Amino acid sequence: MARSFRFYASQVAAGLIVALPQTIYWRFARGSWVVYSYGDEGFSNWASPYLAEVLLAPENGLLPYAPAFLLLPCALVVLFRQERATAWLLFVLLFAVIYSCAAWHVWTFGCSYGLRPLVQYTPFLAMGLWALIDRWRNHASSVRFVVVSLLVLPCIVNYLAMLHYDVCYSSGSWDWGPWARNIFEAFLGKAAF
Repeated sequence: MARSFRFYASQVAAGLIVALPQTIYWRFARGSWVVYSYGDEGFSNWASPYLAEVLLAPENGLLPYAPAFLLLPCALVVLFRQERATAWLLFVLLFAVIYSCAAWHVWTFGCSYGLRPLVQYTPFLAMGLWALIDRWRNHASSVRFVVVSLLVLPCIVNYLAMLHYDVCYSSGSWDWGPWARNIFEAFLGKAAF
């Protein structure tokens, strides 16, 4: 019991060391130890989140700009067979983050290339993909080639399309025209449609 208490006490101490400078700054600058810095912005769509848009919309959805996330369900199944607790933790964490993004008052999070709040969570995708790649490591070289291609080719296309991105889509969440133009321009240069 003493060992687990020491572990939790050290976690609390580490959290305080990280949080203390920010709270001291808020106390000095705003007169309060805790400050909600987003003003009138918030999670106003909890009851009706924009899940389809967050995942699929060409305006700033996750999958059109980060297609490697399409492999996540397969990766979670493989990881579930190896380490159930880790698979459940990743699933719950990613679901909570995606739901939170969908509940934010502006699901697009402004003009960006893809769903930028999920950028810091791609290491969790990498954990799942590592289990998937490790599972397929001993398979035939053709299977490995397909798996690597499924990861590398979308990354190259995505990078090239990013170079032709027009900053904002003003035509609506489900207009695939600007997204298709970026993909087209990634391979063939500037287009006038």
